[in-house]
Amino acid sequence: MLRHMLLVKTKADVSPDALVKARQAFTQAPDFFDGLISVEWGFNHSPEGLNRDFDLCILMTFTDKQARDAYLPHPDHDRLKGDFLPIIDDIIVVDFDSETSAPY
Repeated sequence: MLRHMLLVKTKADVSPDALVKARQAFTQAPDFFDGLISVEWGFNHSPEGLNRDFDLCILMTFTDKQARDAYLPHPDHDRLKGDFLPIIDDIIVVDFDSETSAPY
């Protein structure tokens, strides 16, 4: 499995409707992309204060690297970004495979 993790700093003035629209687009994504197993979406509530204003985490689980690679250029991915980009002030994207123990 491959995990595609998005750490998002949402815009200060983002509307609740825009958040709902973006969340719905992500949670429905497994219906549109082969090999996308699940999408988890949640807001930070850690008491440690180490999130550097990144307040939203989205964790997408793909069957493998090939499924992720097919997702990235897919036209429906562009449609998903259309709902997502309006809420983003900043983003960090990290992909990892729990089976790989070294960065090479």
